Amino acid sequence: MSAQSGMARLTRFTFHSFRGAALSFGIFVAVNWLVALADGGIDSNLWWIDLRSLPWAMRSLSLLAVAIAMVTFGWKPKIRGRWRYFTLVLFAGVCLWAIRDMASALNLMGAGRLGEWNVPFSTGVATFFLGAFFCVAKSPQLLADTSQPQSSPPIFAKLRNFVAMSSGALLLFLLIPIGVMATFGKADYSRYEPTQTGNLAVVFGAGVYKDGTPSLALYDRTMTGINLYSEGRVSSLLFSGGPGPGATHETGAMEKLALESGVAPKDILIDPMGLSTWDTAKNTAALIDSGTASAAPGSKIFAVTHGYHLPRVELAFQMHGLDVLTVPATETRPLARRHYYALREVAGFWVYWGRRAIA
Repeated sequence: MSAQSGMARLTRFTFHSFRGAALSFGIFVAVNWLVALADGGIDSNLWWIDLRSLPWAMRSLSLLAVAIAMVTFGWKPKIRGRWRYFTLVLFAGVCLWAIRDMASALNLMGAGRLGEWNVPFSTGVATFFLGAFFCVAKSPQLLADTSQPQSSPPIFAKLRNFVAMSSGALLLFLLIPIGVMATFGKADYSRYEPTQTGNLAVVFGAGVYKDGTPSLALYDRTMTGINLYSEGRVSSLLFSGGPGPGATHETGAMEKLALESGVAPKDILIDPMGLSTWDTAKNTAALIDSGTASAAPGSKIFAVTHGYHLPRVELAFQMHGLDVLTVPATETRPLARRHYYALREVAGFWVYWGRRAIA
């Protein structure tokens, strides 16, 4: 096989990989759009593009157009005529809007209102739509070059295309949660909002040792919540967790740390049945509905946990009708098993996303 033939096959493989990613992304956007329309909750498309400055109708139609264009390109790449030009303009527009979101995020980071410096998720979005733009622009040439060696039956070409599309779809399903964890998981939204009274911080449990000593993860999460209280960013703390291996409950260890740090007992709430992320979100909603936890008009709810956990936390709270602002725990040192936890969250993200979609 010549170098030119090899490069042509690599180009076609990349093209069909983009098709698979586009098809999957279009379905992702459409499901998010439909779910938000059905339950009236937060549209999870906000993770990849911020269209809140647009009127609702324009925002909704724009997302629907992106979903249709992505699915169409992925399923039937032979786009012709006006629809092809519309798709090119749409993808170029989304790319430019993502660059705008990226600049806005960098500006907030520079002002100290979004935590530490990191590459905004919008950077990946802009790159993806730029690639999709060029794939659509070059599709007539790429699809016209279908010549294969006679020793290679057409079924093999179809199989290669299927493998390429499947690879693109799989890569997208890995990159979305990993990208969200690596970017939004580092964003401290307690800095984004001005300091005000009445805010609540929900602090997630993370294990306690048999002798009652909090694990490193539990200590860091609890101290992050305590610091929010000390800085006046929240007025109360809700500690949520489950039982430990010994006599000390996770929430007991958290409460002890808070009292030793000067948090007033009246400002501490306990959820001893926070056995999972889902349970904590459900119990928090119940406490707010019952009036046990304060939710004054205009007040905010902050969710405090490690960055890799935050996307799934946000999905869980969305399912229970709560819009939370995420705060990553300030780490004493990196967790030894952080990479394992992050990989586990990839599956957890899609489980919770699907759970909301089918609810």
